[in-house]
Amino acid sequence: MNIFKILGAALLYGMLVISTTQSSTNFDSFDYDSPDALSSQFLRPDFRDAYKAVDEASSLLQYVVQILNRGALTIPNKSAAKNWAFEHVKIAYALRKIEDGSSEQTLFTLLSTTKSFVNHILRTVKSNFRNLDVFELPYIEKEDLSTVEARDAHYSRIQLLIETNKNLLAEFKYATKTMGLSWVNLTARKIDGFDTKYGISKTLEQIPRFVGLAGLILYALPEHRVATIPLIGTLKKYIGSPEYVEQDAKRNVLVEEGKQNADNVDVDAPKKVQSLASFLRGPDVKPLQVLVPLAFATLSQEFFNWYTIPVKKLLRPLWNELKGFELPQSSRYKHPGITLEDPRLIGLESQIEEMREVVRYLMDPETFDRANCNIEKGILLEGPSRTGKTLLANALCGTINEQLNKRGINKQFAFREIKATEINRSYDGIRGLIQDAKDNAPCVLFIDELHTLRLQTKEGTDGEVLNQFLTMAEELHSNEIGDAVILLAATNRAYMLDDALLKPERFGKVIHFENSTFETRRLYFIEMFKYNALETNLFDIDLLARQTEGCSYGDLNLIFKNARFSARSKSRAICQNDFEDKIHRYIYRIHGETKLALSLQEKQVIAAHIAGQALMYIHNEEKIPERIEVATIRGIWPKIVEARFFDAEAVKQANEKNKMQFGHIFTSHRAEKIPFETDPMLICKIKIAGTLAQELLLGKIQYGYRPQDKHEALALLESFLYNGLKKEHFTKAEHAELLVQVKVLLKKCEDETRAYLSQHSGLLKKLATELETKEIIAARDMKAIVQQQ
Repeated sequence: MNIFKILGAALLYGMLVISTTQSSTNFDSFDYDSPDALSSQFLRPDFRDAYKAVDEASSLLQYVVQILNRGALTIPNKSAAKNWAFEHVKIAYALRKIEDGSSEQTLFTLLSTTKSFVNHILRTVKSNFRNLDVFELPYIEKEDLSTVEARDAHYSRIQLLIETNKNLLAEFKYATKTMGLSWVNLTARKIDGFDTKYGISKTLEQIPRFVGLAGLILYALPEHRVATIPLIGTLKKYIGSPEYVEQDAKRNVLVEEGKQNADNVDVDAPKKVQSLASFLRGPDVKPLQVLVPLAFATLSQEFFNWYTIPVKKLLRPLWNELKGFELPQSSRYKHPGITLEDPRLIGLESQIEEMREVVRYLMDPETFDRANCNIEKGILLEGPSRTGKTLLANALCGTINEQLNKRGINKQFAFREIKATEINRSYDGIRGLIQDAKDNAPCVLFIDELHTLRLQTKEGTDGEVLNQFLTMAEELHSNEIGDAVILLAATNRAYMLDDALLKPERFGKVIHFENSTFETRRLYFIEMFKYNALETNLFDIDLLARQTEGCSYGDLNLIFKNARFSARSKSRAICQNDFEDKIHRYIYRIHGETKLALSLQEKQVIAAHIAGQALMYIHNEEKIPERIEVATIRGIWPKIVEARFFDAEAVKQANEKNKMQFGHIFTSHRAEKIPFETDPMLICKIKIAGTLAQELLLGKIQYGYRPQDKHEALALLESFLYNGLKKEHFTKAEHAELLVQVKVLLKKCEDETRAYLSQHSGLLKKLATELETKEIIAARDMKAIVQQQ
């Protein structure tokens, strides 16, 4: 048996190596219906179910990693558990590479191995990650399938294994959902599900309405009909009755007068109800005056909101905590769990070093103060949105606490983030919020969106808010660690700040941020893949980094979260296509399918136009500073850009720009910071290639689609011949001569481009057909089509 284990481990390691090398060239998701992998079409559904089971197991393991990353589980060794999950995600990928001589034996091996694999990880999860043994590939002996009876029995075992794997995966899925939950949490969740199904809480909210209506009905009933009913008769005496009986009234009068013949009154005589006018003046109308408004008030839901909303606000967090949900920190002052050593702070090396200076000062402020080299009272973080400013402020607070713990200092810095709008709405304004920070010292006070605070004297304000802010900020400095308040502020519009804020002893220290570069985006994706237990060799990271050009770290995080959500919702592992789809949607803003948006003729025109330009891009790829990434005929949503309009014409132009445009070629730059010059003739050929491709494929040019392409080509050649000068720098004769040269160059570009497209007309037609059918094509697919010709 030891020999079998050694052989199994060696085979598993070999599969991991093979899957790693194969994935370096193929980044697409696994094709469950691939006919090349099967020798029998009859077994295809079973193979599909088997591979989906492996994929779902991998997806659930990645889900376990997310739970471990959030720190929701109380297990002894989270780091070892995460490494265990990461290794088994790689094993799940390797299981899809199992190969054998016959399809039946391959399927049986895959199913048996999957059963052992899911059993293994299920035992580990149920043991609360106490047993972190690595899965060993079992030895499965080949069977003789030469007879019909053997094949039938073998196929029956295959069907049994498929059902067993489905049950194991269902159990594994339930185990992942209940990880870290006690029996109290599970019971609370069952009660909550029962309430959702039958609406018990909604019914309880209506109790005052039922009580009011029941009281009104009881008031209207005659007393003699309910007098003998327990409890109801008693309530009836307290509520009263609309009947005013004359005999009872006479008895009361006689008793009050002290006459002894009160007993001679005939009690059994017929009761006569008083008239309505007399009744309304009688004593029994007072309960009715209370019950009628109450009953009418209960007809409106707003009547209940005055007590249901506060009760819900009070009970909902307690109930969610009882169900085991992770609750956000309700306190305004929080304690971040991130430090400046966190690997997710990518591309912020210089900013991190400046924050370390703050930490060094706080650990020994007296030494720096004696040397007259203390830090600034305020630090301004300036840069585009979602570039890591708030995350770095949190990391500063976490690092300070980490250093205090190492030195045995029993102090913890809290983190308070406030928006400028919160200050504007506050009754005490800046003074109250800064005083609150001093009362809760030591802390890091972070003011986000500082430019929205009314501190700009240059905009006509009286400067009162600015003076308050500067006065309070100067009082924050303290040599005592227990009284320290670190003032940080962030803005993405530093030009809107008053100059007085940026003086020394105020926000004299400014830390600048910028959007990510290709290398930092690449490192970010690598780190996030490791953080989420994904094998980097399974993804084309360079492609993802190129296609996210100009994105902030917040944009990258959005892509990653949505890709993970898409895969998890389909119970499969994340693949390259998930990331590319989210980039197309959120970065390129590509609309969905155009089945109802475009007619067939419109599709043909757009496909021909885009195919011509794409072919010229690919042909001149090494000669231009841009590389093609994606071509599509789908609609492109315009980018939302903040603007201010002061006339109707500007509004009209903005509305025209905000319309969806169909068809586009997305490119990436080889150098993002410094634009390299290129031959304008090549760019001109790419511009006019679309209209010429229409002429070649459709027999005519639809100038209604992209008429600006030829205008842009003409302007580009004009700029080239002007050699950096403007039109005003030339005489009319010189300008006329240059215009003739421009037209000659444009005609030359048209002739050369038409000749190239005619020479590759078959390739052009194939690209146009692919675009018309698929609507969106990646650069690698277009290059594959070109290489096949």
